[in-house]
Amino acid sequence: MVLCKSLVCSLFLSSFVLFLSGCATSGNLPVPEQEAQTLLPGHVSLGGSFSYANSGAANTLSYYDQSSPSVTSLNLNMRTGLIKRIDFGLGYSVAATNEKYYLTDYGKDTLFKAERYSALFLDLKFQLSKSPIKFRRPFLSLAFQYGYSTKDNGTDIVSIPLRMGLRINNYFQAQLTEKMEYLSIRHPNHYLSSNGYQSDILFRNNLALNLIASLLEPGKDVWVPKITTSIGTQFDMLHSNLFSMYYINIGVSVDSPYLFED
Repeated sequence: MVLCKSLVCSLFLSSFVLFLSGCATSGNLPVPEQEAQTLLPGHVSLGGSFSYANSGAANTLSYYDQSSPSVTSLNLNMRTGLIKRIDFGLGYSVAATNEKYYLTDYGKDTLFKAERYSALFLDLKFQLSKSPIKFRRPFLSLAFQYGYSTKDNGTDIVSIPLRMGLRINNYFQAQLTEKMEYLSIRHPNHYLSSNGYQSDILFRNNLALNLIASLLEPGKDVWVPKITTSIGTQFDMLHSNLFSMYYINIGVSVDSPYLFED
């Protein structure tokens, strides 16, 4: 048990070092976030957030072309506790992308591309640490998430977020998120047929630091508003010149009256 905890702590420390190094060179990409602690059965949380992402350095698309994308998105989410230490969530995002292309083979010519798309996410989260969560002691959760985006003729996203949280007191908590993602992106392939598509496969890694502040102390008959801030980096695991981005997320949520555990 001690060995397992040591390995998990080493994983998160390594991820945090990568996160800091990525912050020095990368850009942003909005990623829906959530708390590491699961909701109690019947407990409900509603929230929304605004995300901004940008790539500080150009991403190489081909031998000639480069791009520097930025993304803004509005995210809505809902969660509810199913049974003890397991909850379920739904998320919906509307995003707009502005991308600048540099045509290096034609000198300084640039093109601009704007795109709007949406995404739907659902996930199941398991709290690995026992309840109740104690103050100033790290706790873990693991989730399985599926998402579908209308970007690029349809993109399937399967991710496994691992979160380590730390409750300072009844009002403040911090957490570190390590999320591995598998993406299947559909593109038209006119060599197959007039309506043919092919899928490109990407493996992506997300690292994020989240700070959560409760404006009220949880209790019976009390709806608790919260403010969440997140900063993170996202990069392609197979191609270092693609999808290397930063993101920042600011959100608000409200939790239904707290259900005390036995």
